[in-house]
Amino acid sequence: MMHTDWTPRTFEDLACYWFLIHGTTHKAASSLKRDQGILRNYILPRFGKMALPGLHINHLEEWFADLKQNGRLCPKSCNDVLGLFKKICNDGERWGFIAVNPANRVKKLRLPEQDFAFWSLEDTRQYLGFWGASTEKPRIFYSALVALYTGMRRGELSGLMWDCVDEVAGLITVKRSYCRIEKKVKEETKSKKIRRIPICAILAQRLTEIKSFTGSSGYVLPFFHPDLYHKEFKDSARRAKVKIIRFHDLRHTFASHFLMGGGNIYDLQRILGHSTVQVTERYTHLVPDHLHGKTEVLGF
Repeated sequence: MMHTDWTPRTFEDLACYWFLIHGTTHKAASSLKRDQGILRNYILPRFGKMALPGLHINHLEEWFADLKQNGRLCPKSCNDVLGLFKKICNDGERWGFIAVNPANRVKKLRLPEQDFAFWSLEDTRQYLGFWGASTEKPRIFYSALVALYTGMRRGELSGLMWDCVDEVAGLITVKRSYCRIEKKVKEETKSKKIRRIPICAILAQRLTEIKSFTGSSGYVLPFFHPDLYHKEFKDSARRAKVKIIRFHDLRHTFASHFLMGGGNIYDLQRILGHSTVQVTERYTHLVPDHLHGKTEVLGF
């Protein structure tokens, strides 16, 4: 631990202090690894040896313009790099190491509306029907099935244990997640919050079937390493003759059909575990017809 009277002189000093004090305490291992890569590749080469009092808005504007113009990063990634710079400097200001954070005056890039891939109702029914009727189901089918009916993330599915499936109350408690960096299941989710997902009637039947051959393991889906999800899922989709999407896109499929089916966006926010409803609202453009007829409530 550093002495309390120690003061960072360069940005690299501040970044190291930030990782020690803030990063290791508040951030997940996967996020820390990503941040380390951002610092190593995009921030420290330019600002590592710069004295903290020498950080000025013009330096940052020129650097950010270079990030955008050299073509190495997409606009969202440029904003992620700037976001990490701002966070480190904001904490440096809070700790009294920087008088004013100049990065706060650098504007993020405006991003185009993000599109998502997801299955239509026909593709979803085709996939579930094709493998549901098969006597030789692939291992990934069960993970895909639970994802389609819950919107759970891959790491959450890998960490799901039977003690979190309440068949009487009809709820799944999401409180564990597999960490790909540490290679183990951790007693926390990505948001570090516990949430509960209702179990619909069809999923309840399927979970009874799954429990008959996985119950003794303690895990609901103890089939294979999470890193193999993408390959096996795409193979199963190809064999079922449906649109090829990523496994994570099953989360988008759940969200879009939840809204199209009349689900409430605030309920969707809680089910998906988003910190704010603004994050959930990005799904509304997946269902352009979901507002059709809503203005009929007007009485004039």
